[in-house]
Parts: sequence; structure tokens; C-alpha cells
Amino acid sequence: PAKYILSRAKAVVADAGRYLAIHVRIGDFNKWCKQTGGAAFKCPSLPSMFNDTLTISRQYDLWKIFISCDPRYIQNVVQQFTMWGREANATFSFFTLPPSFEKFRPDVKSIAEQTISSHAEVFVGNSYSTWTHTVHYLRRLRNQSCGTSHMWMRAQNFVCV
Repeated sequence: PAKYILSRAKAVVADAGRYLAIHVRIGDFNKWCKQTGGAAFKCPSLPSMFNDTLTISRQYDLWKIFISCDPRYIQNVVQQFTMWGREANATFSFFTLPPSFEKFRPDVKSIAEQTISSHAEVFVGNSYSTWTHTVHYLRRLRNQSCGTSHMWMRAQNFVCV
């Protein structure tokens, strides 16, 4: 099954062309941030993640964006980013896992998202997320430059993990 999922994820990568991948962690993470009084760089807000996405999109001239996010929140993230993008005169094209992945368990879909994110030209994620760290590690295994792996609230700088 693993080879099958990887081959399907790589087919998405092949069809996508150049893209930026972002990991938007909300839901359980926001609950943790509220309970612990998390620092801004540990618990970025949706507007700050949008600003970082806009900065990086402009820096790399990447407007196609793959979003990895809890499915319960993805529609809201896309709507907010689209609205804020219009206000900033930026036109994003968002994509997520194709509907054919819906039949898989959440952990299997997550592996597919990590694979797609690891093949992106540029990736942005959360510095306190093992999911993001796994993508950074996969990118390093693929010899992706540290300069193309970013963390929220640190968009101007690259981060090697």
C-alpha cells in the first residue's frame, strides 16, 4: 500500500508544476496555544501565515499553493487567503489532495500530503510541528536547499532542521 500511495502522490506532484507548499496547523494546535500562552512564533495566526505566504510567493514567484491542513478547516483557510490575496492584489491558485484520496485513512492522507509538500519548490510550516519537521527532513533527503524550507513568522529567513 505504501508504494501505491507514494505513486499517487507523485502523480499529483507531476501534474502540479511549480508550487509552494504550506502546512497550516490549526484546531488542536490552537487549543494547545491557548492553554500554554504560546509565543507568536510557536503559534502563528492565520493572518500572519497569509503574510508569510504572500512574502514567499513574491520572493519565488510562486502563485500555485498546495495546502496541508486539517480537512475541517481547509475551506476557511482557502476563503481567507483568497480574500486577503485580492486585497493585496495577489492571485493565488490553491490545491489540496484530489478527491480520489478521500477513501484513505487520515494517517495515509497525511503521508501523501507530506510527500507532495516535500517535492514543492518551496515549503513553509510550523517550527513546533513534527509533521513540518518530517517534511523538512524529506526535503533534505531529496537535496532540496535549506533556503527553500521556511518556518512561519520567519519567512524572510530559511531554516534548516
